[in-house]
Amino acid sequence: EHPILANRIRYNVSCWIRNLANEVNLVAKVSIIEFDTLKILGEELHEQCFKYLLSVTQLGANGKEIMDRDQAAIQSSIGRKGGPAHPQGEAGYVKEYLMIRDVVCTAALSGLYPLLHLEATPESYTGPFIKVLGNLFIDSDEDNIKVANKATEVVFVALSTADVKNIVKQCLEMSYREDMHVSAGYFDFLIRILNIKKQSVEVDLPMFLNLVLYKLGHPLAIHRSQAVRFVHAMSESGHLKRRHLISTNCLVPSTLKRVQRNLSTEFSADYPQLTYQFWKTAYARLATLHRCHHASTIRYLAPWINNMDLGRMPVADAHDVLENILVLTDKYHDMHAEETSSLWRALAATGEHNVRFAVNYFVEVVARDRSEEAMDALQNGCQLLFDHTAPVLTGILVALLVNVEASLVAGGGKAVADWSFAMKKTEGSPAAPEAGDSL
Repeated sequence: EHPILANRIRYNVSCWIRNLANEVNLVAKVSIIEFDTLKILGEELHEQCFKYLLSVTQLGANGKEIMDRDQAAIQSSIGRKGGPAHPQGEAGYVKEYLMIRDVVCTAALSGLYPLLHLEATPESYTGPFIKVLGNLFIDSDEDNIKVANKATEVVFVALSTADVKNIVKQCLEMSYREDMHVSAGYFDFLIRILNIKKQSVEVDLPMFLNLVLYKLGHPLAIHRSQAVRFVHAMSESGHLKRRHLISTNCLVPSTLKRVQRNLSTEFSADYPQLTYQFWKTAYARLATLHRCHHASTIRYLAPWINNMDLGRMPVADAHDVLENILVLTDKYHDMHAEETSSLWRALAATGEHNVRFAVNYFVEVVARDRSEEAMDALQNGCQLLFDHTAPVLTGILVALLVNVEASLVAGGGKAVADWSFAMKKTEGSPAAPEAGDSL
């Protein structure tokens, strides 16, 4: 019923936990017997203290519930006859409540540092801890962030490799959240993990490279700034082969496209063996992103096509990539013509052998699927490919027609050409023509 009094009690309890944990840790330093706060308090009480400190920060899972309850109590107290008076009236009462709430948050975070100074962090602690820190790292209160940094240090030193890997995975996914404020907090926390654990962090490199490029193309400057810090953190931790020079110029929208494209080109040159994994990771992620990220994602895909030799890739993978390019063109060309055109331009630049492979695949698609949707997608794709490869494409098509003509002759000149025969992929002779068929 009295939110200010409630906050004072939360503050006192947070300080009590902090002081108790500090005393235990001080005694443990000079004791012959090894122990920590978990052994002294016992698992049940220790976990209760941990959850209490998280809850009163009002940054965790139940933070909104506590906040809503306090706000309701404030309104009820102010409106109730005989309710708590304040020299500055209602505005003064709310201001004092908010001030004490911030002090409570700092006290609770200060308590986490000595409480979590353990030989091994319990597995059940990591999930709730991440939820608090993901929200905290977007807070503008620098004091709270400094206090939280100390807590993260002791937690991650004591975490197993498997736990760290799980936390990194969760933070990576949360960094794509549509709530841009929250996603920025989790991404900041991910940078913090890299800075603390460095080389010991197991990295799914295709996913990390995608995340960097995604953030670098973000419409909000805070995310682009984080991307620069993330690249530096990955370089410092040894997860990248070299240092990538990205200045704060990437924060300026006019240079954004160039910086993102250049970094993607550098990544593709450094990690050609990850090309297909990187491509599929980006393509799968595209379906989950808000439309404001579609253009930048397609843009950073294009440089990776330079690594592809479609004829030497597994046939299923090569066909998969070409199908993806057709789908991207069909879905996004009207809105993002420059970006989708860059995919075909990149394909054309890889050489005649890849263009020939693509044309052969398109013919196979036509033979297999004559639906209106397939025809529309192929028409758009072929037009864009022709725009960038007119002389080469003409020669390829002439050679293809020669094969078609040969199949007609083999069939007596009366049947529609057998496309699989024209593509030289038949296991036997072409099917016998039926009477009445004509070219």
